[in-house]
Amino acid sequence: MEPLDRGFNIAVLHIAKKLCPGGYEVSDDAPDTYVKLRAHLDRTKQMLVWSGSSDNTIYADKQVNWAFRAWHDWCHYYGAHPFTPEAERAVFAMQCSHLLLFYNDCLQTRRWIRILRGSLSARSTRLCRSLSKRHLLHTSGGITTGPLRRAFFA
Repeated sequence: MEPLDRGFNIAVLHIAKKLCPGGYEVSDDAPDTYVKLRAHLDRTKQMLVWSGSSDNTIYADKQVNWAFRAWHDWCHYYGAHPFTPEAERAVFAMQCSHLLLFYNDCLQTRRWIRILRGSLSARSTRLCRSLSKRHLLHTSGGITTGPLRRAFFA
């Protein structure tokens, strides 16, 4: 599989290295909420990103996907942006500002910003689904069977 944009892959690796000079760790047990992300970084000072679902991405490379997650989560942490659809837009704006800072305003950077925008849309959709599922489980006491479960967990 080929990456969507090799130049963007290089930019992602470069920015992640700049923002996380001590590197970052990868695990299947990474923080999955903003509170856990803040607590982990406050305690360890080491970024930890989720290893899962990294095989089939626009980057065509697990390492680049993990670097993107480190960059993205860095923006959540340092921008104090919780895991909400509104905050995802703020993270997107931070990431755009990083691209412009490091690579200036040019056609290539504008292409990368369009790639980020597509990524934002996909993340926001997943986040909304996740929040809806959590809310439904919390308010209903849990959905274990039937068509409602299939509708929400499809």
